[in-house]
Amino acid sequence: MNEENIQLTDGEFFSALSPERKKIYWRSIKRGVKEADLLFSAFARRRLHLLNDDELAQYSRLVETPDADLMPMLIGTLPPAPELAGAVFDELRNYQPPAR
Repeated sequence: MNEENIQLTDGEFFSALSPERKKIYWRSIKRGVKEADLLFSAFARRRLHLLNDDELAQYSRLVETPDADLMPMLIGTLPPAPELAGAVFDELRNYQPPAR
């Protein structure tokens, strides 16, 4: 994945997203489980605009997976499902949101 440290305001960030990425972003911040909301929203805010098409497809699959199924895989109590495993899963599992 390309890592660029681009600082955008919230308005700049959201307006820079394609309609598909906007949909994925909203799904990232409205997960249902607070821990998942925090992880996915921070990850999406920092990385969503940088994902290439393959990475975006991988992230979209993760976002569409119910929290009850996904969270045990992310915290390591279950191995990742084959359809979810990959570079984006690994990055999300190891993601450390920036300190506030």
